[in-house]
Amino acid sequence: MRLGEFLRSAEISQTRFAAQIGVRQATISRYILGEQVPSVPIVVKIRDLSGGAVGLDDWLPQKKPRRRDALLPGV
Repeated sequence: MRLGEFLRSAEISQTRFAAQIGVRQATISRYILGEQVPSVPIVVKIRDLSGGAVGLDDWLPQKKPRRRDALLPGV
């Protein structure tokens, strides 16, 4: 789950979550917009505070399926 989705579903403000992990609200906004990637220690804090809902893999770039893969699922 992406960070923005988690915050919305848990009804937690960016400001409150930022304070809990020790960053500014603007930094959380940049994480959500994909303008900045958090450091590993911050990713671990986010994972822990989200109860694992925002996992380590959620910070990897989204891989777009190649056209062939989209046309032939399971190949």
